Amino acid sequence: DYGESLRSSLNFISSTYTDLMTERQAAVSEILKAGHIPAGMELFSEGDKTQMDAIKQWIDESDAFMLILGGRYGSLLPGSGKSYIELEYDYAIQQRKPHFSVVIDEQALEDKVRESGTVCIEKENPKKLARFREKVLANAASFFEDEKDIRRCVHQRLDEYANNRSIIGC
Repeated sequence: DYGESLRSSLNFISSTYTDLMTERQAAVSEILKAGHIPAGMELFSEGDKTQMDAIKQWIDESDAFMLILGGRYGSLLPGSGKSYIELEYDYAIQQRKPHFSVVIDEQALEDKVRESGTVCIEKENPKKLARFREKVLANAASFFEDEKDIRRCVHQRLDEYANNRSIIGC
């Protein structure tokens, strides 16, 4: 039970897309199962400055922010030098949104690359990914190996949030 106070709350999910489709789907499924509404990047088209404004508005309207960080840094916002997922994360933190992050375990990433190929690893901006990963891990974050871990984290964090509306972080 996630608590009646959060029924139909909006939860923003940030992640890269192609490499984390099953993980995103697990998060979306668990959020829906809890009676909440997931929102994320699939609502936007890429490469538009107004896209970031729209993302900020969605984050502002969201009750919680979830980051799923895999082995890719993602698309950069033109002129910013940062990926959309890092900008979304930074904005959510800046706005003091209740947030939680799940970061892929190193062994799980290696297994994923063996199964799915190099589409799952960062080739263009590995140093930016490493710095972002360090930033995320400096805050409380959970590691995941598979979709089961994602579901467990979503369930646990939404339950904690329902019981303590002032919670910030994992």
